[in-house]
Amino acid sequence: MDASIDQARREVQNAVERAMRCAERQRPQRFHEVDEELWTHVLALGRTLVVLYLAHQCAVWRRREYVHGGRRHEVDGERTTELGTRYGKVPFTRPVGRRVGATRGAADLPVDRVLGLVSGFSLN
Repeated sequence: MDASIDQARREVQNAVERAMRCAERQRPQRFHEVDEELWTHVLALGRTLVVLYLAHQCAVWRRREYVHGGRRHEVDGERTTELGTRYGKVPFTRPVGRRVGATRGAADLPVDRVLGLVSGFSLN
């Protein structure tokens, strides 16, 4: 399994464990404080799950060549930006494709296209 997927899985597990520790506290505490803290943990868990999902989606694009718009493209490096999600912004590293023979041509972001991402956000 890819190292980024392994790391993302560890982050998900860590986020779950932090939330569980909060929920399983034995000492009395005002509920509204716990409620706020748990919400923060849930958002953090959501972010880690989104990162794991994106890592799996990017793993599909390990192949070096693909066809888009009737033209052959090849993967030519990666691009990292922040992706806006319901859980906050997450780092998003994905492959960049270019038409075969046009190394300075327009970039194609195949994962963004397939996932329906526009301008770094998930639009409904």
